[in-house]
Amino acid sequence: MSPEILALVSGVASAAIMAGPSYLALSRARGAARAEGEATRETIHDAIGRSTELLTVQMAEVQRDVRRLEDWQTSHTAEHLLIRRENGGS
Repeated sequence: MSPEILALVSGVASAAIMAGPSYLALSRARGAARAEGEATRETIHDAIGRSTELLTVQMAEVQRDVRRLEDWQTSHTAEHLLIRRENGGS
């Protein structure tokens, strides 16, 4: 599992773990529980949003790296074909 995905899972799990106990402690008072629940949802939503943005940026970087690698592989293969042709190979 890549470090980025591990960080995403860890961040979301941490947000849920940190928010969970406070939600349970305040659940006896309905008004407070609603407010805490909303804050928890917002916190988790924000954490997921930030993680999603980070993954989007990282995916774009990976796609650029793959394109560079494909370009390199194409030119490398062409070099070998030219070398074979110059050496009389088929």
